[in-house]
Amino acid sequence: MKKYIISTFIIVLLLLTGCSKQIVPIVFPQQIDSGHYRFDSITFDIPDENDVTGSDVYFYKLVQNEASENDLIDIISEECKLDEDEIKKKLKIGDYGDFRFTVSGNEEPTKLSDEEVKNIAESLLKKYDVFDGDFKCRSKIGYTEISTASYYSDPIFTDKTAYFDRLLDGCKVYGQAVSITVYDDRIGSIFYSINDCERYKTFKGLSLDDIKELDPYSYGQLSFSDRKEGDATTSGIVFDEVKHGYYDDWGLESKSGYIHPVYVFTGIYTDSNGGTGDVVWIVPAVDYNQINN
Repeated sequence: MKKYIISTFIIVLLLLTGCSKQIVPIVFPQQIDSGHYRFDSITFDIPDENDVTGSDVYFYKLVQNEASENDLIDIISEECKLDEDEIKKKLKIGDYGDFRFTVSGNEEPTKLSDEEVKNIAESLLKKYDVFDGDFKCRSKIGYTEISTASYYSDPIFTDKTAYFDRLLDGCKVYGQAVSITVYDDRIGSIFYSINDCERYKTFKGLSLDDIKELDPYSYGQLSFSDRKEGDATTSGIVFDEVKHGYYDDWGLESKSGYIHPVYVFTGIYTDSNGGTGDVVWIVPAVDYNQINN
């Protein structure tokens, strides 16, 4: 009896003290070939004392909140002009409020301008409560071009797609997005890759000095613009700006169940032939070994 009481007390104590699971680090997509893209120098043209690095950062925890099938059917029926049976065949609902729906491609050329497509998509997001969040439309529009368009002086498109990033605390969430394809008379598809979440814990972010000790080729995600195989491999990178960001790794190998705080460094690379381009380094804003201890 005494052992039972002691065991029960220990279990209760663990629950009360918050014995939570460890936060799994982000497993980023396969890194670039560092042997081919290795740079001689990496410089941070950013003040050691800035408003980003070393500040408090926040983790968000994914919350199971499956979207209502009936609500989605009502929305899609109205916007896509389809009956319930057809919608049910093509509607896929996730566990965290995310869903996707697409219909067969449009065959008639669209007369809508890029700006009209953006406005239609933005109005759809604002119209229904199921689209819960703060979104920012990307500048580029996606197109489906008619295969015979090469016979015409101007390309002809059957549909256009507007893309949106989700914002948390005013910052972009990598790994979450919305795409809405618009035909002339209806919505063609909705991909709502947005996971519901709630703020979980606060930690002190890595300082710029901490960041300088890291290797961008093996830590975080490094990407270059306009860099092709066979380009010069020795050069320099200058990072001149850093922003807060978030990363939802639910679609990656790690699937931690959290939205992670990250730093987003941007700058310019210069290769040994004098070519230049943009470079982005997304790096976790915390030391996972420290926050899990």
